[in-house]
Amino acid sequence: MKKLSFLLLMAAGSAAACSAPGGASSTGVGNPGVISLSIVTDDELELTPDNGGAPGTCEGASGAAGAAGAAGANDGEVALDDDLPRMSVKHAKLALGSLSWLPCDSGLDETVVRGPFVVDLVNHTTSPEIPPVAEPKGGFCGFDAPLAVVDGPADLAGRSLFFDGVRADGTFFLVYADDEATLRVRRHARVIWSASDTPAVLWAFRPRRWLSRADLDAASTTPWDDGRLAVVIDADRHPLLLAAIRRRLAGKSTLFRDLNENHELDLEDRNVIVGDGSDDAD
Repeated sequence: MKKLSFLLLMAAGSAAACSAPGGASSTGVGNPGVISLSIVTDDELELTPDNGGAPGTCEGASGAAGAAGAAGANDGEVALDDDLPRMSVKHAKLALGSLSWLPCDSGLDETVVRGPFVVDLVNHTTSPEIPPVAEPKGGFCGFDAPLAVVDGPADLAGRSLFFDGVRADGTFFLVYADDEATLRVRRHARVIWSASDTPAVLWAFRPRRWLSRADLDAASTTPWDDGRLAVVIDADRHPLLLAAIRRRLAGKSTLFRDLNENHELDLEDRNVIVGDGSDDAD
């Protein structure tokens, strides 16, 4: 496994409040016999009396099913109140080398869509768009998406992950990684992804759970090139934290049915969970 190296750069910043999620677009939605995937950001919708929630609360999902999906792979390692503050993430980009759709019938070949696909979770774009795939006999039961080091855009050049933002006390953080881990999603219990039942799905990432407030608070700082303080994390000195971040990329994600096929994570979509991200990234 290739080493994963991180740089967290600390400087002054600002705090944040709750915001609604958005989504990236894909193509081919609703065509007979095909399944479409859109990658979206779940920044955890603020629920109010107007949309079915209690006043002043911010939830990751609505209802019992939504609560289960908000936990991603349910690793239990980071409490919800330890997430990074809302609007704290300024950039969150990752590059997927391909997507390998896994048929439920193990005797059939995987359906592989070649990338790379550059995913911008803040601006809600995937470039190029992920093409739809034809449903095999028996439907799909999961997919694998290996990270890939790419040449561009500039902030992702030579890396597979770029992530920065502002923590709760106004400190800026910056993360770069050249990891080649594989992100995995598997069907929810008793669900098979078929064109008739799930023609469009939403893979919802939660960047505010990739690092926790405790992670950042515990990180020590050293002087950086421009005079600001920096925290440098590498695979030799921080193997446990790096392993945790690897697990959280997919492990804190959920696959939802895109009920109205608009490529966005709407409130009603949160109640139809069809897959869970896995914390197995090896």
